[in-house]
Amino acid sequence: MKNRNSIYIILFLTIVSTVILVTGAYSTYRYISAKNEMIEEVKYKSDSTLAKLNRNIKNFILSYSIHEYNHLISNEINNPNVIAIIVNDYKMAEIIGESNFFSGKIKVDSELIVDYDNENLIHKELLKNSYYTSRVDVISDSEGVIGSITMYNSDKEVEKRLKEIIIENIKNAIVVSTFLTIFLFMAIRIFLLKYIFRIVRSLEKRDKEGIPISLLKVSGPSEIAALSLTINKMIVGIRKSNTQLNDLKERLLLAWDGVNDGIWDWHIKNDKAYFSKNWKEILGYKEDELEDIPESFFNLLHDDDKILVQNHLERHFKDPEKNIYALEVRMRCKDGSYKWILTRGKANFDEHHNPIRMVGSHTDITARKEFEKILHDQKEEFETIFHYAKDGLAILDLETNFLEFNESYLKMTGYSKEELLKKSCIELIINEEKHNAKKALEEVLEKGFIYDFEKPCVSKDGKIVITNMSIALLPDRNRLVISAKDVTDRKLLESQAKLASMGEMIGNIAHQWRQPLSAISTVASGIKVKNEFGMLDNTDEIINDMDIIIAQTQYLSKTIDDFRNFIKEGDKKHNILISTILDKVFSIVNSTITNNNITVILDTKEDFYIDAYENELIQALINILNNAKDVLKDKKEEDRLIFVYTKKLDDKNILSIKDSGDGIDEKYFDKIFEPYFTTKHKSIGTGIGLSMVYQILTEHHNASIAAFNESFIYKDKQYKGARFDIVFKK
Repeated sequence: MKNRNSIYIILFLTIVSTVILVTGAYSTYRYISAKNEMIEEVKYKSDSTLAKLNRNIKNFILSYSIHEYNHLISNEINNPNVIAIIVNDYKMAEIIGESNFFSGKIKVDSELIVDYDNENLIHKELLKNSYYTSRVDVISDSEGVIGSITMYNSDKEVEKRLKEIIIENIKNAIVVSTFLTIFLFMAIRIFLLKYIFRIVRSLEKRDKEGIPISLLKVSGPSEIAALSLTINKMIVGIRKSNTQLNDLKERLLLAWDGVNDGIWDWHIKNDKAYFSKNWKEILGYKEDELEDIPESFFNLLHDDDKILVQNHLERHFKDPEKNIYALEVRMRCKDGSYKWILTRGKANFDEHHNPIRMVGSHTDITARKEFEKILHDQKEEFETIFHYAKDGLAILDLETNFLEFNESYLKMTGYSKEELLKKSCIELIINEEKHNAKKALEEVLEKGFIYDFEKPCVSKDGKIVITNMSIALLPDRNRLVISAKDVTDRKLLESQAKLASMGEMIGNIAHQWRQPLSAISTVASGIKVKNEFGMLDNTDEIINDMDIIIAQTQYLSKTIDDFRNFIKEGDKKHNILISTILDKVFSIVNSTITNNNITVILDTKEDFYIDAYENELIQALINILNNAKDVLKDKKEEDRLIFVYTKKLDDKNILSIKDSGDGIDEKYFDKIFEPYFTTKHKSIGTGIGLSMVYQILTEHHNASIAAFNESFIYKDKQYKGARFDIVFKK
């Protein structure tokens, strides 16, 4: 292993350090003991010399023999440890009138001894730096203290001898340390390390899981044998645990792969992490494109979610049982887009409740979040439509009691919210229609819906409101949604339009009856004249006249049938050719168009089928043609033209009607389909024709109608007129 020292080096350093410490301690002890002995020796010799001088110098002081006691001092100062011997002669001091009189010898260096000068600074400095000083008073039996002797000693000799001791100790320590080191090292190697190395070599032979291949040989000292047995038990336990772990790992991997979740493992204490292959693939990364570090997760978080994650982690670390770590976040993918991720995990803690590790999973919930957004948007859209729709909308239970409704429904019924919540929908229907309403409800419960039927209801003020209803069973099958539109005004408008159309029809019938009635009258008058003149002998001629009368009466009968079919109620939607509708239209209006010298150019080569309320569509087309007729009959030009033609396209069929009546004033285009708007004089126009046309086409036939002016050429002549395009969706 890298950066690991060999046990040999460790043992060698340990042994050497131990031996050095022991020998060093022993040498130190010897050094201190020798030093103390030498110091005591210096003190002893100093005290002995002073005692000797004290005995011999006393008489010389009393006899004022300075030279004599200096001679004695010169003999004693040759001792290598003595720096100076100073005598303070009180007797001589009395003679010279001083308090002290110093004399003696001092070593300036190791070879030079001079007389002591009390005023010499060098002498004072030497005395100051002395190692040991001893002093004794010189006492006379008759006169008491007559002086003092002071000896100053140096440590040069002591230091010299100590250095010699140190050198000797070092030599001894080296020899002893070397011997002990070699001896201990070899002993440890022979009796301990060879067994340890044998264990190490056996443990180094491992399988791909890192588990030793074979068990250790149990031999050697009892401690080594016990260690080998313990390691063998550990190897067996590790093998068993590893087998169980591999089985568990395989099951977990199969489980996680089955749900396509990503796994993450965060070692909080050493700030390391692991992210599984699925974890990275969810975000569009390959396994080697993201580092296994905690920053890989935190850096990919959406900025708005980083604080959220931090707060959840802090709460989980504080109380993991109460605050489960599970939240939905946005994470940036490799392509820059964001995915919604459900991240879940659980932390492990040490004995001080500090988080040390956290393991969890990532689930891609983008599709679910998108679906939730769609549902949320649809809910908001439904609520917006529900509350702000012009039509009345309400939610009912299966007993038709009101649960919820919008303002339009309230306005239509005239009740307040509190009042309507206490009523049922059936209650608002007039008594004569309640039975039919209940049957309609049964049909809804059976089929799931019923739409586009009319029922008269009673508002709060007693007014009859005709409503166009559609009812559907909601998915929970416990509630109904009802759409109700107030068509009272429209029904009135339809009635007015019907009456207006009937007036037009009567006028058309009057025009169409003139010719057959004239023919009948002419034939009858001719027969009468012939009878008066006795000219009725020709039977064939009489029969021919009768045939003419019969033909004309049949034509009159057909006209009556067409009129009756037009005004009868209960028209049902069915599939019919547009050309058939146009034939019936022109059978009604042909006479009035012809009488106004209007030419119709009809082109239905591109014929098509439509699902139509036949009579309603006929009524709408008659209204458009009558408007064209009214414009053209007032024109002075001889050419009065109406073009009717059909056109089939891929996704729609078009019926176009245009005239040569100079067109519609541009300022009226936005209003022509509004109720009661007319450009005619009030005596001839009600303004309900085109509004009814628009309603019939858009609400009942899933069609659209557009009006515009068009300039065109017909038979080399330029014309301008209004054009109406009716577009039927396929």
